[in-house]
Amino acid sequence: MILVYEYMPRGTLADHLHKLGTPLSWCQRLKICIGAARGLDYLHTGTGIEFGVIHRDVKSSNILLDESWAAKVSDFGLSIVSPKNQASTYVNTLVKGTFGYIDPNYFATGKLTRKSDVYAFGVVLLEVICRKRAVDNSLDCGIATWAQDSIKAGRLKGIVDSDIRREISTKCLKQFAKIAERCLDNYPKNRPTMAEVVLSLEYVLTLQEKTYNLSQTASKTIFGRMVDKFSFSDSGQNSGIFQSPHYVCAGSVLSWSYRFGIELTEAQ
Repeated sequence: MILVYEYMPRGTLADHLHKLGTPLSWCQRLKICIGAARGLDYLHTGTGIEFGVIHRDVKSSNILLDESWAAKVSDFGLSIVSPKNQASTYVNTLVKGTFGYIDPNYFATGKLTRKSDVYAFGVVLLEVICRKRAVDNSLDCGIATWAQDSIKAGRLKGIVDSDIRREISTKCLKQFAKIAERCLDNYPKNRPTMAEVVLSLEYVLTLQEKTYNLSQTASKTIFGRMVDKFSFSDSGQNSGIFQSPHYVCAGSVLSWSYRFGIELTEAQ
């Protein structure tokens, strides 16, 4: 069997986070997470038939990016078909996946559920905000344990990638961390569905855009008061006073798409 994809010119999310050092803004990262979450939600429950797909190898290197940075889930080599009408349905199978992303409950019991994908996606969320690998040599443990311990110790801001630390509002950071923590819960039943993850991430994006718009309005108000207080010449010397912001969230409408041409056999 062969699975043919459209060409994804920007490669993988892992490339940009860990190899290329691409300067990704916080809004870009959120939109990538939302796109990937939508893809997984489609696999789990949106196929239009009685069966869904458990990916079983969710990780940043299996999230591809197109020219517009839209994210698409890839690599179904370990995927398994399962009934989608029962959230607790599991498949007894040999444990397979990538170290650092494997659901501990699945590892201990051999019972694979859609919530195993949710756990792995929680690790991806941490990669996105921390810019550290799932198994990072700079840490004494995996990123999931390190981040959860840091959050419990009140060091939430300390785990954030320094490139985006100033962009994230405190409220958005707390909400994003809460989503990741829920995905990484030791008990699968306590983890959200991917549909819930999508809605939660969209809420975080809305909060971030609202915070940015408020800060822009405040800046304009302050500048307006300055204009009232001081006079400026028309010589053009002050024409550069407004500079394009380094960080811009352009609108709340997300552009995303996903297309799957999947033919699966039961994984061996």
